[in-house]
Amino acid sequence: MAEFFQISDFPQRAQETRGRFSYQQVAKSAEITAQLEDYQARLKAQRENEAIVLSQRAISKGAIQAQDRKARADLSRESKQLTEYEIFANLATQQERMAESIDAIKADITALLLPAIEKIVGYLPIIVDYAKQAIEWFAKVVAAIKKLKFWG
Repeated sequence: MAEFFQISDFPQRAQETRGRFSYQQVAKSAEITAQLEDYQARLKAQRENEAIVLSQRAISKGAIQAQDRKARADLSRESKQLTEYEIFANLATQQERMAESIDAIKADITALLLPAIEKIVGYLPIIVDYAKQAIEWFAKVVAAIKKLKFWG
């Protein structure tokens, strides 16, 4: 602000900064605003004084004890929730370990059974041929027995 007053063309600068309101209007508005702020401060101080008196009337030993019981109950509930969270976290960890173990067991079973399954699949054509031969032989036996008229 000091720089503003040191400028040599102060009247011209003052005219530019005045805007659409006169200095008298700005001064009057500032005075009214200051009075309203004082009034607001007085009302706030009155409210604070009333709050002190009213709270003193409402606060008793019993109220403080009730507040303490509530705070202790809140603390107990929070502690229980933390304990339950720890239990669930442990269960989740155990579940993850079990899933890893199951995956390892599945991999071991697959490693053991896959070669056996591959061998069985390799023997399937032979087994099918033997089954066909057995069915054909059984059909021949049935036909031969029918020719003998063994059953009537």
